Amino acid sequence: MKINIEKLKSWVSILIFITIIIVITFYSSQFFANVENIRNLLAKTGVLAPLVFVMVQIVQVVIAPISHYMIQIAGGVVFGFWLGGALNYVGSAIGSIIAFLLARKYGKPLVSKIVNKRIMDKYESAIQKMGPFGLFLIYFLPIFPDDEIIYFVGLSKMKFKDFLGATLFGRVGGMFGMAFVGATIAKPTKIGIIIILLLCVIGAVIFCFREKLERWFEKRKRIM
Repeated sequence: MKINIEKLKSWVSILIFITIIIVITFYSSQFFANVENIRNLLAKTGVLAPLVFVMVQIVQVVIAPISHYMIQIAGGVVFGFWLGGALNYVGSAIGSIIAFLLARKYGKPLVSKIVNKRIMDKYESAIQKMGPFGLFLIYFLPIFPDDEIIYFVGLSKMKFKDFLGATLFGRVGGMFGMAFVGATIAKPTKIGIIIILLLCVIGAVIFCFREKLERWFEKRKRIM
């Protein structure tokens, strides 16, 4: 029987990547869910802390089960609003690109191992015909599992340049927003607390309309 070497290499690569994901997720999910753990980790890295933080951000996007909100908030706690937001943004953007390219190269066999089946059943088909603006909204609204959805976008027909544009613009608000929350937690100010309260109110309103947004996805799913 003739063995397709290239196909075998692809499957071996997938298996290795999945193994790494399982190991990292098992040991890091709880660790990165705590801001103090992240701060202590970065404190040990000295001048390399910004680089290490960007690497952590990249990993949390590519390995979707890791808690990303705590990591993003930790960016603001440790580095302040501007630097923390910038590091959040750079790491998440690079991670998004990697996730997209992985899905495009290895396809559904890899994605099905990374993304929870419940999320796949709910969003996968709806994402297939989504445009760049739809992806921008997913990044912008804090109710969608945006890291997981990136993999579905990689499986879709969306062009890389359209994906990149939506990612680079869509990630700005969330990354700096979470850094602002972290910076305010580290050094509370009246204006900071007021802004966070307003963001909470806006978030609550969006959350109240989440079912309508999810029905929109379901409607697209049925149309297909």
